[in-house]
Amino acid sequence: MQLKRVQLQNSLNTRTTERDQLQNSLNTRTTERDQLQNSLNTRTTERDQLQNSLYSRTTERDQLQNSLTTRTKDRDQQQNNLKVMTAERDQLKISLNSRTKERDQLQNSLNTRITARDQLQTRLRFYEEPCLDGWWKFGTSCYYVSSRMETAGGSQRKCRTMCAALVIINSREEQLLDGRGTK
Repeated sequence: MQLKRVQLQNSLNTRTTERDQLQNSLNTRTTERDQLQNSLNTRTTERDQLQNSLYSRTTERDQLQNSLTTRTKDRDQQQNNLKVMTAERDQLKISLNSRTKERDQLQNSLNTRITARDQLQTRLRFYEEPCLDGWWKFGTSCYYVSSRMETAGGSQRKCRTMCAALVIINSREEQLLDGRGTK
């Protein structure tokens, strides 16, 4: 019985040792599991942080994309406005040049008419200007017909004293006028 007892004791010791080894192994596995769980928790936290960071970056990117789209539309609108304004400016330049030419033509026409008017007024003044007593008018000229015959030199001197010029009447119409300026 003693032997049996020793065998049982040995068996018990072996089982105890095995149990202790298993317990140690279990403890080791539990520690490893806990470490892995901690590592998993850490990785999960990191993943969540990265996910949040990705979401934030995606939101920022979308906002920047929206801002870029808005700015691009604004730029395109301003370019279109610039094209329209440039076309309007060019049209206004053409219109201005046309109006300037018209103005210059009108100014030239006005100047021509003013010159013509001034010439007509000058001619009218000559027509309206009366002759001195004893002189007669034909057209724009005043004539003095002397009742005395004088030499050419004497006639010339007399004309100079009256601030006149001695002329020879070649026109048949002028020769037909009597002293009153009528035919």
